[in-house]
Amino acid sequence: MTQARVFSMTQQEAQATPNVHTGMLPVFGYLAHVLIDPEATHSFIAHSFVPFASVTSTPIVESFGISLPTGVFHYANMVIRDSYVQVGDVVLEANLIPLYLVDLDVILGMDWLEKHYAFVNCFRKEVVLRSPGHPEVTFRHERKVLPSCLI
Repeated sequence: MTQARVFSMTQQEAQATPNVHTGMLPVFGYLAHVLIDPEATHSFIAHSFVPFASVTSTPIVESFGISLPTGVFHYANMVIRDSYVQVGDVVLEANLIPLYLVDLDVILGMDWLEKHYAFVNCFRKEVVLRSPGHPEVTFRHERKVLPSCLI
């Protein structure tokens, strides 16, 4: 059995982590809270977001285990193939595994980054995607601007 890895975090934790990127992207035409995480081996979709899927889930040929940061081990046996994730004007495919996520709708992992020839720039908090057959597109991490304190 193959083992996958995913690190779950809240949107606030993601804001402070340099190697992950968060933002809102259309997934199946609906705005989703997305985390792009190069340390996740696969891509995932929250069970609560699955009803928005325009394609049905299919069984995974060989199920695998996913170790969660809580120590829980989840067995994945379904995948939503050819899911539609829109970055700018470009629609990119993703294979999303349903998982119980909190505070996020989609996690795009290394499988998606590799498929779309991603260049992750942690300093600039952006991901440049150069997927064959598509124009180059850049995803920029949402930055929260904190109000300045007045004395």
